[in-house]
Amino acid sequence: MPSKESCDIKLDANESPYDVPTDIKERIWNRLKAEHFNYYYDPSCDELRVSLSRYTEVSPDQIFVGSGGDEIINDIIMAFAGPNRDVIIPVPTFSSYEIFATVAGSNVIKVPIIREKNHGKWFWDLDVMRIKKYFTKDKPQLIFLCYPNNPTGDYFDEAKILDLINNFNGIIAVDEAYF
Repeated sequence: MPSKESCDIKLDANESPYDVPTDIKERIWNRLKAEHFNYYYDPSCDELRVSLSRYTEVSPDQIFVGSGGDEIINDIIMAFAGPNRDVIIPVPTFSSYEIFATVAGSNVIKVPIIREKNHGKWFWDLDVMRIKKYFTKDKPQLIFLCYPNNPTGDYFDEAKILDLINNFNGIIAVDEAYF
């Protein structure tokens, strides 16, 4: 029976139930006071991309920065999807993939994830064979993978993700917002 008590922790928005410590807030405030708000920001976010490249050990040219996940998802769809292009989405998953792809006029192909048992535990995973049935060589395509998946919280089998990457002639966007 579900609890009748309310809970103020929102698990669906990737929000922490804890506030930022006061000393961190003060450091942010002091940094903001030193900024010049009359200038445009650096749209390429070079300083951030260089810092991230050192942390991830990849070239800054391999890092794309945006104002949140939805903006980046929309940018990917605007660049690689659109009318007469397929967007393959394992479902259920984060709803923005389908929403933005539909707005762009893409053909949204929903492939249900499957329930599998591994080491005595049940989890949701990709149906790679079914996804591969939608691969076409003559039509640009895009696949979105939410890792871990939202809303199930499951991590898809990395071997299956690599199988898709190695056999797909299109763009695979792996969304690790909750990683």
